[in-house]
Amino acid sequence: MGGFFGCPNTSSGGSGGTSFATLGARLPFTSPAGAAVAAAPAGFSSSQASPTGRLLVTLAADTTWVSLTAGYDGQMLELVVVAGNFTLTLPQADFGGVGDHVLGLNNAILLYYDTTDGAWQVTSP
Repeated sequence: MGGFFGCPNTSSGGSGGTSFATLGARLPFTSPAGAAVAAAPAGFSSSQASPTGRLLVTLAADTTWVSLTAGYDGQMLELVVVAGNFTLTLPQADFGGVGDHVLGLNNAILLYYDTTDGAWQVTSP
């Protein structure tokens, strides 16, 4: 049986236990404000060896992202609004899903990168 989001379970060596796919490193990011932001966090990594797995977003105003720095095919990314009492909107047209995704303070969403579409896609609301 597959693991988290269909990732294979792998043996963890001599213990006989199972390990699961994990998200990569955390990266804080203060987002530019605006209605059509192409988010490009400095230090964002799409390296399969050490990917960014959790983007901790600070907002200074209500913001809409129309894109995010490209990842590698299948890269998982948890996006969390950690500061700023504002909303971050990920439009359905740019991030998939059913309807726009609006995140407030302390809200999170899980994304994956799809090279076929050339875009991040929402995996969970």
